Amino acid sequence: MNTDLPDMFAFVVTMAACMTLILVGHATPAALTEYAAAVTGVYTAWHNRPRQ
Repeated sequence: MNTDLPDMFAFVVTMAACMTLILVGHATPAALTEYAAAVTGVYTAWHNRPRQ
C-alpha cells in the first residue's frame, strides 16, 4: 500500500475546507495561516512519535 496516499488525501481535504471557510467568510486567510501552523505542529509531533 502506498503510504503517501492518506497524507495526500488529508492535505486535499484540509485545503478544500480552508478554501470553503474563506469563500463563505467564516475565516480570514490570516487566521487560517495561524491555525495551519498549530495543526502542522500537532501533525509533526504525531508523525514523529516513537512507535512500538
